[in-house]
Amino acid sequence: MNNIYGMNLNSIPNKHKTYPPKPNLYAFFIALGGGLLKDNGVISYIIPQTILTANDLDVLRFHLSTYTTIDKIITFSGNMFLGRGIKQNKPVPTSSLIFIIRKTPPAKLHQIEIINYIQKDDTPFYTKDLQNPQKWHKVIKKKILQNNLRQNSDNWNYITQEAEVLEVLENYEKNSDSFDTYRLFEFSVPVYGDKFYFDVGFILDDKQILSEKDENCYEILDFKSFEGYSSFKPTKFYPKNFNLIKLTRSNQGHITLEPKWNLVWRIKNTTGFKLTNHPIIFNMGVASIITSNNTDEMHYLLSLLNSTINKLVLETFLKIPTEKDYLVAILPIKKYIRVPKINSFNEHIKKDVISSTIELLEMEKATIAGLVDFKGIMLQKFDTAEVIDDTLHLHYKDKEAKCKILDKVELIKGIVSNLKNVALFNEDGIGSISELKLLSAYDREYQAQLKNYIDDLVYALYFKVKLPELGFENAEQIKDVCANHKYYKLVNSK
Repeated sequence: MNNIYGMNLNSIPNKHKTYPPKPNLYAFFIALGGGLLKDNGVISYIIPQTILTANDLDVLRFHLSTYTTIDKIITFSGNMFLGRGIKQNKPVPTSSLIFIIRKTPPAKLHQIEIINYIQKDDTPFYTKDLQNPQKWHKVIKKKILQNNLRQNSDNWNYITQEAEVLEVLENYEKNSDSFDTYRLFEFSVPVYGDKFYFDVGFILDDKQILSEKDENCYEILDFKSFEGYSSFKPTKFYPKNFNLIKLTRSNQGHITLEPKWNLVWRIKNTTGFKLTNHPIIFNMGVASIITSNNTDEMHYLLSLLNSTINKLVLETFLKIPTEKDYLVAILPIKKYIRVPKINSFNEHIKKDVISSTIELLEMEKATIAGLVDFKGIMLQKFDTAEVIDDTLHLHYKDKEAKCKILDKVELIKGIVSNLKNVALFNEDGIGSISELKLLSAYDREYQAQLKNYIDDLVYALYFKVKLPELGFENAEQIKDVCANHKYYKLVNSK
């Protein structure tokens, strides 16, 4: 794909792809349209907004901004088309963008007119009164130097953002370092005393997957088997045999399977980052992973990546509101996520982030067995359960067992009232007491408050906020200080 109608759809200068790129089909239409233009000819296309974000479309962004003059880019935040379903009235789940280009090199100071239509409701654009657009949507107009787009061909999604968001990102970058401090061994080993491996998964043989655990097996990653941030209960396993684990072109090797800690996230429509010390493995395309033996830094990275500020960063660069899927692969993490600069001024805040994150995850290890006294009971099954005062009553047919609740009665009462929703009972309505004992039993409301406290600490690290005395008991005072910072409301409203 080095010369498709005069356009290179493989790589851009100084950034050669080592893998076969997968540009969207419309890349070929754009290349053909541009190739057919006469000098100074003009062409306009309506295409998906993925041209702004897709990694393999950097070739289009580079070519258009380098070899043509872009007159306008118009984006729409809502659905433009109607036509799905029996009644042909369901909106088509796609994002739309219009660009107008001229086949002539851009002037040095040429400015592109950027028009963003922010839709107020779900009615498709073509049904609107286009002569009076202010009635039904907000229009944001601005001009951007075309040279700015050329220099930022990695991603153009920032052109759809309002000025306040761009100001946040500018200050975020000023107060932080590149993720290379972890990714590159020449930085990570001297600073953190360990290596951090970034990887994309492996090629597994489905015929080798096991349904029962063997002590010489990896656990196959399944996000449905995750509860909270770290509690993982695998259901499928894979032999620890490198001959059965094929590498992809992007792998760093089998060595990424060796470290203790695994920080993972789903690529497609991610719901957050997870940290586990289980020996996990997964097929390429399912997830991305960072692995290391450094306990403190891996807990720190978990809270950085799950923070509200980095959620904003990723969504700003990668999320298109009307697109069905939101993709966060390993490359955007390397490109767009940055880490706070740590010095004597804020080192104590980082330490509190780490200790609070460890507490956050330790909570998830708690089970009912640690809060209820099951000693001496003869029942192995139960069909109903209830809490009366400070006692758990288990029934199976005409038999009953009473178990003293040692701590957190209200928590146990809430768990018991929700047993029907945790798939504990079989199709006959019978549950296993051994499985009941293993149910998670921790205060999720307190965990949410602790997570909120950690987010405030991370915010303070990125924006150099001077905090009062640390500690969860001072969470309200810390929030008050952070809330008075100029970006806090915007960051936490996204």
